[in-house]
Amino acid sequence: MEAGEYDDFINDPEAYYLRTYMPRAFGALGALGMLPPLYATMELPFVPAFFVPMGLPEMQQALQALMDAGKEALRWATAMAEIDAPLFEVRGMPALPGAFTKAPFDIVGDTMRGTMGIMMDKFRRPNKVLAACERITPTAIRMGVQIATAADNPFVFIPMHKGADGYLSDKDFKTFYWPSFKATLLGLVNEGLVPYNFVEGGYNERLDVITDPDIPAGSIYWTFDKTELTRVKERFRGWAAFGAGIPGSLMYTGTPQQVEEWIRDAIDTLAEDGGMAIGTGVVLDHATPENVRMMFAATERYGSYAPVAAAQG
Repeated sequence: MEAGEYDDFINDPEAYYLRTYMPRAFGALGALGMLPPLYATMELPFVPAFFVPMGLPEMQQALQALMDAGKEALRWATAMAEIDAPLFEVRGMPALPGAFTKAPFDIVGDTMRGTMGIMMDKFRRPNKVLAACERITPTAIRMGVQIATAADNPFVFIPMHKGADGYLSDKDFKTFYWPSFKATLLGLVNEGLVPYNFVEGGYNERLDVITDPDIPAGSIYWTFDKTELTRVKERFRGWAAFGAGIPGSLMYTGTPQQVEEWIRDAIDTLAEDGGMAIGTGVVLDHATPENVRMMFAATERYGSYAPVAAAQG
């Protein structure tokens, strides 16, 4: 998205994405820019004119590219379902998460404008950034609701990309990132869903903000990367469950014994009264099979809770 196109995006995000963003991002879809507004079909005399672009060779090539991509996506989904079947159907593991969405600031900053663009826009056109984040919030909520409903799974995965300490100042986080993200979280919660926030980077300076009293206790799950977990436990106690993220570097370069020690120490320090889970701080693009097996084995070994009555007896 170009810097001068905020108004087009704010006016109609989906139309902008379809007719401007996608033709730029995907060369084979350049003809989508010729699509007329769908509203043109509301009057019978205008229906033929609406379909004229569909008959053009370049539009038919774009539509064929979409169909070809759909076939490949279906082939991939079928293969993944066959791989996952033993876990879900035989061993009874739940699919987690069931849906996906993003913080509005990340939609604008990751996808539409890019990192450099959004960082400059904060200073050059802050009101446009805020308006865009507010405008895309209903879409962020709707995306999570639609996918979670289709999957019959209430967990909505949200990777938090651009809100970390050192990336935005405290003032900018409170101004640009948190208001629309909070509205997104509350929108999902109000629909009966559970946001699954993947807190990338460090949020040591953000803990006072994200533990917002307007967010109902027990409604959101957070998993942390580089945030000091003892502080998380202190702030989240009785308010929200959280995941202690094993460093990706440890899962790739460490030994199974080191992984076991990390998990044992985390459970001993953080899990005395529940509300804590073991996870990974990053997506594991690289990890040794031995360390992955140890992550599960050590969590089961040290993370089991004895019933209160048995413990007292």
